[in-house]
Amino acid sequence: MVYLVISIIALMISVICYIRVRALDNEFESLERRTYGNIKFNSFYLQPTREQLEKAERYEKILKEYKTTFEDKE
Repeated sequence: MVYLVISIIALMISVICYIRVRALDNEFESLERRTYGNIKFNSFYLQPTREQLEKAERYEKILKEYKTTFEDKE
């Protein structure tokens, strides 16, 4: 009976610690979002969103078109 009570208390402590760690993680992530905008964060490095990748691809295509038109004029 004593072991059951001790194990329940240990389980409650671990659940409380888990909830607090998750809350701190969420708070840190929201701070990052406020600091860097709506960039999505991976656990180790910044990972661009799909919209940012599509925009970068469009800019690359436009840049290539401009380069080819200016090279043709020279």
